[in-house]
This record gives sequence, C-alpha cells and structure tokens, in this order.
Amino acid sequence: MRRPGLSVMFAALAAGLSLIAGLGIWSVLNRSAPAARPESVAGRPAHPTIEALKAELERATQEELAKGCVERDSKTGQPVLCGSSKARVEAIHARLVEETLKAEQREPEAVARVIARIRALREDPSLEVFFQGTSANPYLDASRRVEIYQDNRGMMYFVDPTTDEVFQFGPGPNSEVEFCLRSQLGVDELRQRAESFLSKNIPGFQQIQENWTYSESAKGGTSFIFRWEAPGASAGEEIQPVVQVVLSLCGEIRSFLNTSSLGR
Repeated sequence: MRRPGLSVMFAALAAGLSLIAGLGIWSVLNRSAPAARPESVAGRPAHPTIEALKAELERATQEELAKGCVERDSKTGQPVLCGSSKARVEAIHARLVEETLKAEQREPEAVARVIARIRALREDPSLEVFFQGTSANPYLDASRRVEIYQDNRGMMYFVDPTTDEVFQFGPGPNSEVEFCLRSQLGVDELRQRAESFLSKNIPGFQQIQENWTYSESAKGGTSFIFRWEAPGASAGEEIQPVVQVVLSLCGEIRSFLNTSSLGR
C-alpha cells in the first residue's frame, strides 16, 4: 500500500507546498522568503540540511512561479505549477520530507511500540501505520512535542513521545475513511459502545465516569459525541483534562481524545 502523502507536520513549513497537490498558490505570491533563524519557533536547534532545503524550496517555488510552467486549476481557478516546474519543486520537497523524518523520528524500537499501540487501539493487527513527523503540542506549551502517525486509510494519530500514549486520533486531510451515515443504533447502545472502548483503552476510566462531568450530543445528524470533563485543572496540571469519543450512527469510532495524562 502506498505511503500517505504530505502530512500536517509540513502545514506551517511553507504555504506554497499546497501547489504540489494542485491547490491554490496565492499565499506563495504574497509571501517573502523567510529570514534565516538559528532556532525554530519552538526553541529547537535548527538542522542545517533542513534549513538549506527549506530555503531551496522557497527559492525554487518563487522562480517557477515567475518563469516556469503555471496553469489554472480547473476546479478552483487558482494557479498551480505544472510540467517540469512542478517536478522540480516536488523533488526538492521529497528531499525535505526525507531529511525531516530522519531528524525527528525516534529509534526503530520506539516507533514499533507506538505502531503496536495504534494497532491495538484500532483492534487491527495488520493496520499499515507510518510515522509522519512531529508538531508542537496543541494542548501544552510550544516546547512540548507530539508525534504524528497516519494509517493507510488516512486516519491520523497523535502520540505523547514521553509515554508512547496515543492521546488523539481521527480522519486526517484527504482521508479515505467513510463512515456509516444511516441511523442503525439507538443512543443507549452507542453510549455503551463508547464506554466499552474507553474502558479498554484508558486505565482508571471507571473513576473518570464517577467523578467527571458527563455530556452527550448529536453532531450534525451523522454522529454522537460522548464527553467527560474534569471539574478543573489540578495543581501541576497545565490543562483541564478531557476524554471524548465520537461514534458514527452505526457505532464506528470516528475520533478519540484523551488529555487526562498530558502535562503531568
């Protein structure tokens, strides 16, 4: 199975990367080349090879937009690179992806542990899972990193590298996952499935049920949300802990979030 393409870890790298996928490039036209910085935004040391490739990608993009093969996307009407111009930018981008993955990926044993956890979580021992990079933790300060994995259907998994815990997953960009849209189960059975899933995957979930604030709601007529919120952040916690699972109308797990152990 083909490895998933451009991941979210490069979303902030350069707005112009979207042209590789045939999307609009107006943001590139309005951007100047980034200034050289000794460190990344999160305070991590810059990687010379990666920084050089970023600059090369920016330069090549600007050159091809100015003098290369550019056409209009038939659906959006926005300009996109084509022909040899597209091939040149894609080749540089591929090298940048390779170098970034090498710099950010942990040792093979750690990656194997995480993949095993993801497969267990999804109850699919043959699920194809790929490391996609790292990002700032959206729930904590920017210096805390999370790892991003993606399976062959486009579901994305966010992992705390300090514990190997998969604390969130759901469909990623360009996901090929399709969920049932016709109501087949009542809310009581959906709730039971949600609680069963969480009991298997969150140690101490019974205490969460007994002590946290519970809510449930329908989401756009396509799914149900089951959510537990802690009364408030305790001493030493950076965020208010939340556990949430979203099920399709047929009981499929659409997404999952558990911040109960983050920031501890």
